[in-house]
Amino acid sequence: AADGWGKRPRSVQSSIVKQLRNNLTPEEAKLWVRLKEMRKQGFHFRKQVPIFNYVIDFACLSKKLLIEVDGGQHGFDEGIRKDKIRDQKLGALGFRVLRFWNHEVNREIESVMDTIYEAVASVPPPAPSEPSPPVGGGKMQM
Repeated sequence: AADGWGKRPRSVQSSIVKQLRNNLTPEEAKLWVRLKEMRKQGFHFRKQVPIFNYVIDFACLSKKLLIEVDGGQHGFDEGIRKDKIRDQKLGALGFRVLRFWNHEVNREIESVMDTIYEAVASVPPPAPSEPSPPVGGGKMQM
């Protein structure tokens, strides 16, 4: 597809994704426990989801919501610039990106969860005719 839909990520190997899934940061692990609890409300999240050449910390694909947990390196000029570009590219694909700092996950988890719940509960799922993004599963090429 000319718009990139349906193509496998070229710069994200499945071995890297698997390694990231098995080695969450303490903050990612804390948030992951809480996100899994949201299944009871009908919201399914995946962790370390490859979308094009990015690996997203958490994704609720049915709501096109992406969640990133950021450490201090994201606060410097280069990190800010890269995150802005990444968020714009993902936004162009119809995704919303929520970003939380590590300290927010550690100290304000209830507020973080309230923000996430509001985001997934307030938006209807995409229309069935929209194509699905290229995400996980299967063997990825380099």
